[in-house]
Amino acid sequence: MIGSKLQEILDIKHINPAELSRLTGISYQTIVSIIKRDNMKVDLTCLLKICDVLNVDIEYFYAEYDEYKKKHSDNLSESNPLLDTLLSNAKQLNTEGLEKLVGYSDDLVSSGKYEKVKIQEKAM
Repeated sequence: MIGSKLQEILDIKHINPAELSRLTGISYQTIVSIIKRDNMKVDLTCLLKICDVLNVDIEYFYAEYDEYKKKHSDNLSESNPLLDTLLSNAKQLNTEGLEKLVGYSDDLVSSGKYEKVKIQEKAM
């Protein structure tokens, strides 16, 4: 999370929270709180100031989150030939065709017959 990443950078650069506070203009208590809470909720303005002073890209703090998101994303958001074909076909349709396609897909979903079953639901 962000706090542990921040502490890691501070250790590498031999900077303590008090010094980071002085360099960024962010209160010492806020810096210590970010480190101790160690979650993903950090004020963007603060994080941008920290990144600027430490010369680190903001993506560094979110790299683990991006990996987590990729691993746990819905299968349909990953490369799927059926979805690719559907999107390719949809791009070739005019407004009336798109409205019909949406109507057909709404009918398929609402029927329940073609609904994707989640693993947790199968176990019950």
